[in-house]
Amino acid sequence: MHGWRLIVTLVIMGGAIAYLGDRIGLRVGKRRLTLFGLRPRHTSIIITILTGVVITAASVGLLSLASADVRTALFRMSEIQQALTTTRDRLQMVEGELSAQQERLAATLSERNQAVKEMDAAKAELQSAVDQLANARTQLDEAQRSLAFQEERVKNLTRIGKDLQGHVDELQATRDRLQEQVATLTQEYLQLAYAMRSGKLAYRADELVGATVLDASVPVEQVQKRLLAFLDEEEKRVRSRLDLPDEKPALVFESQDVFYYTAQEMASKGGRWVARIRAVNNTFAGEPLLVGFELIPEARVYTRNQVIARRTVDGSDPEAVESELLQLLWDVNEQAIQDGMMTDEQGLVGQVAKADEFLDVIIAVKQAGKPVEVIARAREDTWNTRPPLTVTLEVVSS
Repeated sequence: MHGWRLIVTLVIMGGAIAYLGDRIGLRVGKRRLTLFGLRPRHTSIIITILTGVVITAASVGLLSLASADVRTALFRMSEIQQALTTTRDRLQMVEGELSAQQERLAATLSERNQAVKEMDAAKAELQSAVDQLANARTQLDEAQRSLAFQEERVKNLTRIGKDLQGHVDELQATRDRLQEQVATLTQEYLQLAYAMRSGKLAYRADELVGATVLDASVPVEQVQKRLLAFLDEEEKRVRSRLDLPDEKPALVFESQDVFYYTAQEMASKGGRWVARIRAVNNTFAGEPLLVGFELIPEARVYTRNQVIARRTVDGSDPEAVESELLQLLWDVNEQAIQDGMMTDEQGLVGQVAKADEFLDVIIAVKQAGKPVEVIARAREDTWNTRPPLTVTLEVVSS
C-alpha cells in the first residue's frame, strides 16, 4: 500500500508542477516577460525546461525521502555491486563446500547402508548359530539318552558274555582236540593214498624215490662225497621196501659214469640244488630198482598267495567233504613235487595245511550247503630248497 500511495503522490505532484509551469509560461507569454534579456518565446521555453527539471527533482527528492531503498540505489550502488560480487563469490564457495558435504554425506550414507547390510547378515548368522545351538542341544539330549540305553545294553551283554564264556571254553577244548585229530588223519591219509596208488608194485615208472638238498659251492670231491652219502641212505630205504638181500644191489644206474657227471655238473655251476632220484621202470619187490638223477637248481617256486591248486567241493554232501579236501591237499603235494619242491622220506612236501585252518574250511564248506570252490594258496614265499611248503585254504562261493 505504501508503494501505491507514493505513486499517486508523484502523479499528483507532477501534474500540479506541470500545471503551475504552464500557468507561469502563459503569464510570461501574455505579459511578454523576459529573463536574462532573452526574447519572450525563448523565456517561455526556459520556463518549460525548468518546470520539467523541477518535476524530476521533486520526484527524486520525494522518492528519496519516502524510501530508503531509493536512497541506497541512488547513492550506494557501487557498494551494493561490490557487496553483490563478494556475496556471489562466497555463494560459489559455499556451494562448493555444500557439494563436498553432499558427497561426504552420500559416502557416509553408503557406508551406513553397507553397515546395515552387514548388521543384517550378522543378525542372520547369529540366528543361524542360535538355531544350530538348539539343534546341537537336542542332539546332545538324544545322544545322552542313547548313551544311557547303550550302557544298559553293555551291562546286559557283559552278563550274557560271562554266561557264554564257559561254553566258549568248552568249545575251545573240543576244537583243540578235533584239530589234533584232523592233523593226524591228514598225515595218515596222505601216506595211505600214496600206498594205495602204488598198488602191488614196489615202485612205479617215474616215481620219486628220494630227494635231498646239496650245497655245490664246494670242490667236486666234496660234492661227490655228499651225493654218495645221500645214495647210501636211499639204498637202505629202497632195499627194505624191495625186500632185497644184502648181497644184491638195491639201486642201479643206467650208466656207471652218471654219478660222476651229476656231481661235476653241480660243482661247475655251484649254488644249492635239489637232487632227486626217480624210478626208470615199474619195479616189483625182489628186483633191483633202476633209477636216474634229476637235478633242480635252487629257485623260488611259489610267491605269497600264489594259487597252487583248486577243487570244487559239494557242501550238500557232508560225508564227502573231508575226503574231497584231503584230495585237494594231495593235489597240492603232487603239484609241489612237479614244480621241484624238496620232499621228505615219505615223498611229501611237508604239512601243507594247518590243522585248525583245515577244520575251519570243513565247517565253512558244510555250512555253505552247496558246491563251492576251495583254493589252496602259498602262505608265504617258498623256495624249493627250504621246505616245508605251507598253504592257506580259501572258500569261494560258486
